[in-house]
Amino acid sequence: MTRHFIFLLVISCATFLGLSGCAQGLNPHAHPNKTAAGAAMGAGGGAIAGSLVGAGAIFGAAVGGVAGGLIGYDQYLREPEIVRLQDALRYEQVQIVILGDELTLIIPANQLFYPSSPRLNANANRVLGHVTEYLQYFMKVDVNVAAYTDNTGWEKRNIALSKQRAKNVARYLWTHGMDARLLTATGYGSADPISNNATSAGRAKNQRIEITLRRVY
Repeated sequence: MTRHFIFLLVISCATFLGLSGCAQGLNPHAHPNKTAAGAAMGAGGGAIAGSLVGAGAIFGAAVGGVAGGLIGYDQYLREPEIVRLQDALRYEQVQIVILGDELTLIIPANQLFYPSSPRLNANANRVLGHVTEYLQYFMKVDVNVAAYTDNTGWEKRNIALSKQRAKNVARYLWTHGMDARLLTATGYGSADPISNNATSAGRAKNQRIEITLRRVY
């Protein structure tokens, strides 16, 4: 079998996989898994590139598959309903951070809790409602709720406060449809500040809830 024939065979396979993935994406009854289509096309293209540069088809397929998967996932995040929810979350001052297979929502504590209290405030139902609806769009391995405070006051109290806040957010997610087997809740007190505790603005940023999930592509 010549290299030219192998080259044509790989291109044909990549094209077939890409078209199959696109067909699934166009099916109105299928879950919109554009990542699968992107990964298939990326893997085929990566295998070709890897073989041409001498890196090996398997290595090239792995690299191309990751790149294709990220491209496909980025397209999925532009679905109108997801864009609407992301805009709603940003309006509520929620930051959305995507890094690899992890997605993190960073929520200012004052958007959810009364000052120095683990009790949910009047805004919490609206904010967490958007969070719950948004998270339901993702297949998840696990969901971790982490709470943080600033460094004001006694650290043992800060840890206790953060633990109770994390539990209350996790309880909300559970009572609104999140599988309890996926959920963990942790309070870290004033650990891992993201801003300067010397200013009121910095302390406000450090008082936060981080909801992190690992996605399944």
